[in-house]
Amino acid sequence: MSEEPLTVHPDLLYRVAGVLDGDAYRLVRGLAGGLPPAPQAAGWRADAELAGLAAAVRGWAGDLGRRLAESAGAVRVAADGYRAVDDRAARRLAAIER
Repeated sequence: MSEEPLTVHPDLLYRVAGVLDGDAYRLVRGLAGGLPPAPQAAGWRADAELAGLAAAVRGWAGDLGRRLAESAGAVRVAADGYRAVDDRAARRLAAIER
């Protein structure tokens, strides 16, 4: 069984991190902060349940947005690491007498 070489494109990783950040922002600001206000419980049990459901969706969206933002940060750290390794290897190769 042959293994394919690993190919990494740091610029692509940075773009992916940007997309994840955009999605995170939209989840936190758009969905979590942009849902219409939940109905006030006016004595109807369904209104109270709907208010609870709306709060749960806001919480879920906020948590998902936070996790996406953390993932974007991790992707950036990985891209930085790949760039650092490449820079270090280039310096070492440049130092070899020819």
